[in-house]
Amino acid sequence: MLTAAPFNVGDTLEQFHPFQKEILNVLRLLNSIGLNCNTIAAALGLQKWKTFYGGCEWTEEDVKGLLEKYRS
Repeated sequence: MLTAAPFNVGDTLEQFHPFQKEILNVLRLLNSIGLNCNTIAAALGLQKWKTFYGGCEWTEEDVKGLLEKYRS
């Protein structure tokens, strides 16, 4: 019997975010030059990009979660 994979609403929201690729590129670039998560969150906030969950303010936890999820 086949079982369905767990459905995560957060993953779906990330896929349809209009600036997903740009956010991930900036996140990886700033992380690669050694900036801390608070600084990266501030940079994303300055771009006026909303979080993947619709919030207006990026937090350190948002950035840490994305870094862990998309670690290369």
